[in-house]
Amino acid sequence: MYYKSAVQVLKGEPKPHGVLACYAESSDGIRWKKPNLGLFAFNGSKENNIIWDGLGAHDFTPFRDPNPNCKPDAKYKAVGNAGGVGNGLLAFKSADAIHWSRLQDKPIITKGLFDSQNLAFWDSQRDEYRVYVRDVVDGRRDIRTATSKDFIHWSDPVFLEYPGAPPEQLYTNQIIPYYRAPHLFLGFPTRYLDRGWSESMRALPGLEHRRRRSEVSSREGTALTDGLFRTSLNTKPFR
Repeated sequence: MYYKSAVQVLKGEPKPHGVLACYAESSDGIRWKKPNLGLFAFNGSKENNIIWDGLGAHDFTPFRDPNPNCKPDAKYKAVGNAGGVGNGLLAFKSADAIHWSRLQDKPIITKGLFDSQNLAFWDSQRDEYRVYVRDVVDGRRDIRTATSKDFIHWSDPVFLEYPGAPPEQLYTNQIIPYYRAPHLFLGFPTRYLDRGWSESMRALPGLEHRRRRSEVSSREGTALTDGLFRTSLNTKPFR
């Protein structure tokens, strides 16, 4: 399991550290261990489970590459934000899923915002890599997709389509090929809603904490999210 370690501070509080990408493992999917990897120093010690610190750690998202022509030193790949909003998407490689390096110095894709989790995978039905990234269209959060044969040179990212669905704000995309029918893509995007302060919003739990968080950003007190389920047979239109 790969996960992000971060601290979101309230107004006036110091930030103890930046975002870190960490690693845990389990033999049963229930009981997890954080191995001592000795890769990156934290608070003066390398006795921790950090696998990446720096650009890309904010949304570091790895996958195991089943491409039969994949090079041994890139059996695992990952994408991550190049830092800030709209600065591009970085690519990473690893031979063992633990020790990572950049595939190249410059971003592989620059069209998009990339400011939440982006992901990529090998499409075995079309013999190409596919990436799904975060962007905005008409002032609304949405998702773009692009393809590549080598994970370095990518097509121009295009927005997804949702025939018959109302316009909605979509944050993370969580799109994967269905393992039993890989021609079918499944998506579990996060829907974002913010209707501002109201009586019903004030009635939700944690009012005082949400009020404090809204001092940093108004949406921290009023934004709600839920999960959607969408499918696609041809990679672009989702229902």
